[in-house]
Amino acid sequence: MTALRRFGLPSAFVQMIQSIYTCRNFFIQDHAGNSQVLPQSAGIAQGCPLSPYLFIIVQTVLMHDVHSKVQLAAEPPYIVTPAVLYADDTLLASSSAANLQQLLEAIVEEGLKYGLELNWEKTLQMQISTASFVLRPEGQPIKSVREAIYLGGVLACDGRTNRELCRRLGEGTRSLEALAQVWSHSGISRRRKIRIYMAIVVSKVVYSLDSLWLLQSDLRRLDAFHCRNMRKVLRIPCSYVSRISNEIVLENAGLTPLSKMLTDRQISLCKRIAQKPDDSFVKQLVCTSSGEPIRWQMKRGRGRPRQQWCQSVFNLLTQAPVHSFSARVPSPGI
Repeated sequence: MTALRRFGLPSAFVQMIQSIYTCRNFFIQDHAGNSQVLPQSAGIAQGCPLSPYLFIIVQTVLMHDVHSKVQLAAEPPYIVTPAVLYADDTLLASSSAANLQQLLEAIVEEGLKYGLELNWEKTLQMQISTASFVLRPEGQPIKSVREAIYLGGVLACDGRTNRELCRRLGEGTRSLEALAQVWSHSGISRRRKIRIYMAIVVSKVVYSLDSLWLLQSDLRRLDAFHCRNMRKVLRIPCSYVSRISNEIVLENAGLTPLSKMLTDRQISLCKRIAQKPDDSFVKQLVCTSSGEPIRWQMKRGRGRPRQQWCQSVFNLLTQAPVHSFSARVPSPGI
């Protein structure tokens, strides 16, 4: 209730919510029956439409107190925000281990005021081009990993995309095999099968891939995966047997290669980022106020230069005269 009052909500509204969470009881139901009724001393009601908003309010107040409490050293410009919160998944980013340690300790301390604790078994740290580490409150270092899954995507220390692409192709293959009876069912029309394939398999494979820049070899793997699956759906043998090329298979299905679909999604995403206001964290990280890609002045390692997402997509826009690229300045109040 403290967080609600700090948001300036009327006292009658706060008292109403407090009465909802006063003297709450619950029981567990399974095949053997119901357990005894137990009192609920912490947490919010699962499935209640009010619960997400209450959690967001508490998280907002908590992070406000954290940032007002710590004194962090200056960060490089590519660290646009030290914390990213999505539901109960919190991501802390910093170029300094000391800053990260301060943030973590402040979150632990302020969270205890609201009955929130970190799950240290799921808390991980990624050391990118550094050997520094962050400690838990009892002095033990947090488990260090080279890659981790966050919001359905793989974050890797080396920034490479092949691991994520392999994982997506594997998930798409499992979904395709789970629907084997659908593809062989004679009562389902071809058009319906294609719609099911696009909704279940393709949507899982290309989810958030538009935020990555894939190499040509990765794009060829993506197109080969798409054509191989369409042959299974349409029951067309391989080209060595049927003498039907992949282009004809996609043309008969009324589909385009996944590489072309991914390129269109990348261009659309780049335009949406360019149209965001200048105070957007995403825009500050990707492009300037005029929509041109940002070139970060950092020391480059050995080997071939890495291709940056925004610069590569911007090159696609400038090379294709049919596309337009402009940054919209939103009017006040929007």
